[in-house]
Amino acid sequence: MNCGDKMSRKYLIIGLAIALFISVSLSPVIAVGDTYSVNVGGIDLNMPNNYKVNEDFIFEEDVNSQDRWGNSVPVHYKSIDYTDGNNTITIRVTTSYGEAFTLENAGFADGPKKTIANKTGVLNGSPGDVLFSYVENGKIVQIETFMENNNEDIIGKVIGN
Repeated sequence: MNCGDKMSRKYLIIGLAIALFISVSLSPVIAVGDTYSVNVGGIDLNMPNNYKVNEDFIFEEDVNSQDRWGNSVPVHYKSIDYTDGNNTITIRVTTSYGEAFTLENAGFADGPKKTIANKTGVLNGSPGDVLFSYVENGKIVQIETFMENNNEDIIGKVIGN
């Protein structure tokens, strides 16, 4: 074996070691993708991979709603259910055709505030049924979870960070 063959083999081994290092280093980044992007009513959210759209529970319509002062407000309402077969995540987005929503005029100014995934809103419900409501880009966003535990964790994952 001459000196050139030894150098070629050395560089081949170094190259393979670098390729192995890069593939092992990137594998956690690739494995983290446990959600997919969804857009409901113009709001970008994330849905856990094991949750799929329940086609029987997609609602979208224009309705008149009352604001907290009793005024009739025309709004666009969209609701989509996602399920993993046992649990459900419902996303509802309400857009006003008049004045954009704020925490105050959406009725979320009263009561204790909760921040989840950097969104401040109102969290209420009971074990097994938790609703988080907040305002984003002038729209009311509501994420409701029907599951036994990890409701806030799931809501945070849906909102994203």
